Amino acid sequence: MEAPFSAATLAVYSDTHPAAAVSAVLGLEPERMFEIGDENRSPKTGRLYGFRKHSAWLYSSADAHGGADGFTALRELLANLGDLAALGAALATLRPQYRTVIRWSGTVSAQGNFELEASVIADLAQLGCDLYGTAYHEDLDETDSLPS
Repeated sequence: MEAPFSAATLAVYSDTHPAAAVSAVLGLEPERMFEIGDENRSPKTGRLYGFRKHSAWLYSSADAHGGADGFTALRELLANLGDLAALGAALATLRPQYRTVIRWSGTVSAQGNFELEASVIADLAQLGCDLYGTAYHEDLDETDSLPS
């Protein structure tokens, strides 16, 4: 793999409430949104896997291919979200009916080490979301699978 890869998404899920209501509370438009009962199809093949059991509101950073490490997209996501304290308060109002998550994936050094600056950690803490991450070894080659 030539350049570090990173992807980051603010995701809001519910088993009972619509994703469409999230935009009004957060003041943001999602990149993608799914409602309960929508078809769940593979983006690559179009194969139908069934119907969605939860709603999903997804706001992602721009695809990031490059930068010094695998956290470029996470930093971009936080920068694009605007006032993190206000957004954190809005997300807190959703939590009785919704689950709020930050999803990150990216490449890390061959030794498996990475550094996430204290300022990024502080920004994430303002949102109050769980963080789910996947670190990929930087020496992946073209035959290894990357997240789609």
